[in-house]
Amino acid sequence: IILFWNKVDRRVRNIIIDEYTKLIDEYELTLLPGYVYATHRFSHELSTYGLRGVFRSTYQPPARGLRMGTGLDELVNEIIQRLKLKTKTENGND
Repeated sequence: IILFWNKVDRRVRNIIIDEYTKLIDEYELTLLPGYVYATHRFSHELSTYGLRGVFRSTYQPPARGLRMGTGLDELVNEIIQRLKLKTKTENGND
């Protein structure tokens, strides 16, 4: 099991996350470094088309511009590295 923090609000100090991180370390569980930050850009994008309460598909990744600052790319790279997965060479596409 590999744990990671997601939907982290970067505007507040996360004392709870700090305490749970200590507990996770005590239990010797694997916790990925970094966070996936909470973002409202995905919801906002859908609301511009009049869609509310829609679960965004995880089959296709969000555009690179929407991912900036979320920590999602860093999470993906960390998972690829930890699992020793091979990746295709960058072709300029998302």
